[in-house]
Amino acid sequence: MEPFNIKITVAEERVALTILPTDEGYFKVVYYGGVLGGIKYLKDSNSWEAIPVNELSASDLPPYKHKEQQ
Repeated sequence: MEPFNIKITVAEERVALTILPTDEGYFKVVYYGGVLGGIKYLKDSNSWEAIPVNELSASDLPPYKHKEQQ
């Protein structure tokens, strides 16, 4: 699968996210060049599971720094 972009609305503001498939079977969610976290599809329960950024495999992209962290 190829990376793709999605646009969502958060607090009445449009936000663009990049979704990067990984070889490990999950997708990294990227915002402004930083990794927000990941998502994984669970076939057994037909649902999605969030993966915190600190549980993802190492990447050439840094974790996203929230305004509160800067």
